[in-house]
Amino acid sequence: MNKLNRAIDRFCILHPNFGIPNLMLYVVIGNVAVYLLASFSSAGMGVYSLLAFHLSGLMHGQIWRLVSFIFVPNVGGTFALLISCYFYYWIGSVLERQWGTAKFTVYYVSGMLLTTETGAFIWEHIEEVSSAEEMASLLTQEFEVSYEEALADVTALFDNFKKAGWIE
Repeated sequence: MNKLNRAIDRFCILHPNFGIPNLMLYVVIGNVAVYLLASFSSAGMGVYSLLAFHLSGLMHGQIWRLVSFIFVPNVGGTFALLISCYFYYWIGSVLERQWGTAKFTVYYVSGMLLTTETGAFIWEHIEEVSSAEEMASLLTQEFEVSYEEALADVTALFDNFKKAGWIE
């Protein structure tokens, strides 16, 4: 991990103009815009499903899903959205100021890519497993994550899937 951190630091020093200044401001504006669009459109939740990450949509050429899922708010109410957007902006701007624009952009984009890769892995294996324990075991084999952490995350994910009616 130390070697990776040094490589990222070296990249950022060699490319000082790399990155998106005020990245979290754009993410927050995107979240608010998508929330307002969903609130005032007749499609409602259809806006969210159009922008959310779905591997099947991606496989049918909807490549915007690789990026657009970061603009889908993960909260239900207006007040919760405002609080979460304030938190996103605050923590993101502090990290960007501390690390620099290049390093923060690399951090955020790598998080997006790893989220996409993990989501694709879960999507591909969801029908093979019958429990959260089996999926956590698969994740520990594929990624460098402890079984306990994977199990906690997969259990929460499967609970959300059950609430949405996507799995039984």
